[in-house]
Amino acid sequence: MSITEKILATLEELKLTSSFSKNTLTLKEACAYTGISQSYMYKLTASCKIPYHNPFGKKLYFNKNELDRWLTSNSENESIRINESDLWAVKTLQNDI
Repeated sequence: MSITEKILATLEELKLTSSFSKNTLTLKEACAYTGISQSYMYKLTASCKIPYHNPFGKKLYFNKNELDRWLTSNSENESIRINESDLWAVKTLQNDI
């Protein structure tokens, strides 16, 4: 990779990073923000597993706050808390019987 290509790649990365300050992201910006490839992002949108907006029927847009909530849903700590509370509920029910 030549020095010019490296500079252009760095500038493109900086451009994407600076876009994180806005609330609405394009597909490319959302991929950079989440670290998800474009092909996988398309699969997630096609199966409605990730929140997205398609106001004109062509381009995909993502709300940064919705992406943050989606990224942090089903966190490991949340699963552990749910499992511990389920265990407590089962023990309580067993004691009541």
